[in-house]
Amino acid sequence: MKNLDELPKEVWIEISGWLGASDILQLRLCSRSLCKKLSSRAIWRPRCYEKWLTHLQYDPFYVELKPRDHSWFYHYRFRNHIESRILKGILNALASSEPYHELFPRFVHYKPSHVIPFLHGVIENGYLLGATCTGTGMDVVTICHHLLMCLRHKHVYELFDHEETEYVHDAELTVFLRLSAMDSSFDLLLHHRDRVLQEVHLLVRLEWEEFMKLPATLRIDRLVGYLMQALNHSKTWTGGGSSQLHLEDFILLRVYAGETQGHPLLILTIVQTLASMYGVETVLCGSYLIIRDPKLIAGETYLTVSIEGKPKIFTKKRLIQSLKRILGTSERVVVSQILPSILQPLAYKELVSTIFRELLPLYNKSKWAVASLPKNPQLYGQLYPHSRQPMSAEIVHYFTCVYKACELQSRIEMRISSLYSVAIKEVFRLVSRLYPGDYYYAAKLLHSRGIDFGEHLLKYDEWIFQLHSIAIEQSSKLGTFVSSTRDPYPMCVVGARTFNNGNVYYTLMNYCGEFFVESSSNVREYDAKGNQEVILDFLKTSGFSDLGLVFSQLDREDWKLIPNDRIKKILL
Repeated sequence: MKNLDELPKEVWIEISGWLGASDILQLRLCSRSLCKKLSSRAIWRPRCYEKWLTHLQYDPFYVELKPRDHSWFYHYRFRNHIESRILKGILNALASSEPYHELFPRFVHYKPSHVIPFLHGVIENGYLLGATCTGTGMDVVTICHHLLMCLRHKHVYELFDHEETEYVHDAELTVFLRLSAMDSSFDLLLHHRDRVLQEVHLLVRLEWEEFMKLPATLRIDRLVGYLMQALNHSKTWTGGGSSQLHLEDFILLRVYAGETQGHPLLILTIVQTLASMYGVETVLCGSYLIIRDPKLIAGETYLTVSIEGKPKIFTKKRLIQSLKRILGTSERVVVSQILPSILQPLAYKELVSTIFRELLPLYNKSKWAVASLPKNPQLYGQLYPHSRQPMSAEIVHYFTCVYKACELQSRIEMRISSLYSVAIKEVFRLVSRLYPGDYYYAAKLLHSRGIDFGEHLLKYDEWIFQLHSIAIEQSSKLGTFVSSTRDPYPMCVVGARTFNNGNVYYTLMNYCGEFFVESSSNVREYDAKGNQEVILDFLKTSGFSDLGLVFSQLDREDWKLIPNDRIKKILL
């Protein structure tokens, strides 16, 4: 063999598996023969899926058209170019002195399907690997997290901008999956939905002929059993069915991931989705799923799920008898008054209203907030092995305020009320404090501007102080690890303030991203060098925190965090 050009295409495909994309691109420049061989679909299609398309195939909100066989190389080159531009834009923005909220609009012109996989890839690796993979720092990981939350919040805002008054037919996708987008772990958990549904489909295929011959009620009974089996396979929460619900029970993807059992209404919507896939007509009501079954005299049966997560199917006769016994009333009252009330199909707006007005305010605590066991990193990892963080009560409050403002806006007589102005002002206050990237969504939905209500987007140092009480001043403790009387586990000093009386207070962040203000007298130095694995675990666990708002890298000599460029400019 005279030269490498004579190697068959199959050999080059095998060789390319050991090379990086940049190496292959360089090799293509060597000759026309290599250029043709190294443009093969077999080389670039797997790389496209690994970097972008695998994550997008789980996302029902964005459909990415697949390239033809001969154009996978060009697709990779195009997407890689966009990714490079996004990263360059982020780095330039972080190096500038412009207000933080101005970082978000510049990414709006990109297609979400082009941006989301890149942001997700950086975030998924966290502070330790995320910074290494992109050659950047913690500040980039954090802004990627904020950008991704901003893109996903669009789906939650769409819940309130929906004019449909018809009965909801696919609440799992149109309501509860959109609701899940307020969870900052949305993209981490998205693949669990596909995994659970595929497991149910696999169980059905094992007895396909028998299954399709079953009447509708028995078909639903089988599907419910398969669903519970699939959910139990991924179950990570301890104990049996619990009558106590938490915020996580309303987040669809956390149910699919097995981190919580789910609210009964949410389980019914999953069953409704499965039923539609197998030709069974159902109607979602408040506490029941009506199953249309033409083989029964009554024409329908009723599925309900208890607060402990136990499903049960009733015939009409059994349901009436059960309600008579529970309510202690006559059959005539049950048939004429109670049944028409509880079996009223849910309209889209009514379901959204039920969630934000009744359910979320009632169960407004995360599992972590009410945990009775001693709180430690081990328990934290056991409760949230996939999402890596509890559901935030603050973000639920934020979207509840958006819902209330939107509801008041829909009532013409309330638009001149001071209550309406207060509601909108509160929304823009939360936007400027928590999620500046949502300003465009809020302004469009409420037809208002924050400045009209005295709410301005803040400068960076003002914003992080409003967000987490982080005060920035020169301090030798900034970026070091300490422990305090309240918590024996290491915490990071993210801010410091000295008062006129000489008292010094530190802003501390613990392993689960919670921020505290503590007096310096209650803080003692933590031996970070002697407990390097503990510090690395801290950074791994806190990968979804806002640590990158202040720091960029870990100094592995002094074992302290290095402030990012924005903080350095403020300190100067």
